[in-house]
Amino acid sequence: MTALYSFTVPSCSAPIDNSNLIPTYKPDDKVKMEGTSPEWLKSLIIVQLRIETSALNGDFNSAVNLLDHYSEAGINGLWINPVYARVNAHNNGYIGFGPHLFDDKITGTNDIEAGFKAAKEFVDEAHKRNIRIFFDIVDWGIATNSPLVTEHPEWIGNYNSNWRGYNFKYDNAAWREWFVQQATNLVFRTGIDGFRCDVEPTTTGYSLWKEVRRRCYANGRKICIISEHYSTRNGVYDFEQNGVGYVHKEDWVKIRESGNYYISNNIVDSVKTGVAIGIPEARQGRGRFYTYNICNHDSSNPIICGNVIKFGYQAILAPFIPIWFIGEEWNNPKETASVLYFNKISWSEKKKKSNSIFFERVKRLIRIRRQYPDIFEFFPDNHRDSNICKVEVKGNNLQSYARYKNGRAILVIPNNNDTNSVFEFIPPYKNTGLDNAAKFKATDLINEKIILTNMNKSTKIIINIPANDLSVILLENEKN
Repeated sequence: MTALYSFTVPSCSAPIDNSNLIPTYKPDDKVKMEGTSPEWLKSLIIVQLRIETSALNGDFNSAVNLLDHYSEAGINGLWINPVYARVNAHNNGYIGFGPHLFDDKITGTNDIEAGFKAAKEFVDEAHKRNIRIFFDIVDWGIATNSPLVTEHPEWIGNYNSNWRGYNFKYDNAAWREWFVQQATNLVFRTGIDGFRCDVEPTTTGYSLWKEVRRRCYANGRKICIISEHYSTRNGVYDFEQNGVGYVHKEDWVKIRESGNYYISNNIVDSVKTGVAIGIPEARQGRGRFYTYNICNHDSSNPIICGNVIKFGYQAILAPFIPIWFIGEEWNNPKETASVLYFNKISWSEKKKKSNSIFFERVKRLIRIRRQYPDIFEFFPDNHRDSNICKVEVKGNNLQSYARYKNGRAILVIPNNNDTNSVFEFIPPYKNTGLDNAAKFKATDLINEKIILTNMNKSTKIIINIPANDLSVILLENEKN
């Protein structure tokens, strides 16, 4: 038995709004723990942004519009680049005065108490939209003209020529206590849901952030702590910023541009063996949570450039927590010679027809992930046991795969060719746990319509997919 289906790109209709599909924000006393991590980690889809270059006026107040944009998209995690005082607005926020002073341009005030209030109001607005907020935090050191240099010279180490500031003396007990207090102070006074820790655990190791977590948990705050570099976790870090791309220890710089990793490497083999996932040692790929970081503030250029395969196949539908830098979802242009951190976000570009169409495609992919949480929010203790298997597709040069759970399978079939292509395959009924049913039906989840019925285990599906596009098919028992 053979069934032919021609996948079509969905036509423009009413804009998709995924806000009602975002898991409801729960206060900490209602949040269950799964191991050392809050339960809500498994639902995260994260976007990184810089307030100064993203919000209309470069401050917390105007950044509320960003929350509306990401609520509509279905995003529930925002990683906010440093919001602390620095030399001037053009200075790198990773070279600041310390985590105890907000930038008055971002808060709209030079009053410290009012600054905390502005930050909390922004976080509260995010929580109203079921979005979690993670502040970037810097503990490697400070700018040379930070007041701390003269206030506490005993905390100040050598000049760091790479980052053009002074290192902290990480073994100084007084500094460590001060820093832990500042980090926990940010959590309790602003309501943030955790941190992305710059150049950690390479800089201070694990004990500093272990104490931050301990104090937060002891006082009822269940936070997430994200390291920049790979880690052994140690009950301290929940996951790292870059989860995919590490084959060798020296790969840290290379994976800044790893947003195309699974376009040239087999995604299923990688997940099942752990190769290139997490720390490049024996435990590779054996943690619970890993990210697929499409691109970040250190990336030289946007990665996606309107390609739904790169977005959906590698990140949104794959067994990872997706992360990308703001603007990838609608093709924000690169207008600076520097890295994306300094690039201005042009919201007018989002309104262009081709970009708005792409944004709708991205929202459709996110919608699928949100509509099937049992499949896409399944993160086993050992990531190698993820619910992913190969779909052997004749004529396809990119590995198709299935995600599955509870008697349903979602098949992800990419066409990575520059021409329309016809592919054929028999679904992996046994590997997806569907071999107990007799008859099946298939639904095109992109176009939200049933395409095939009365299928049996020998049914060969032949599908015509447009160039550089992605078909997503739900396979389930005919009785469903």
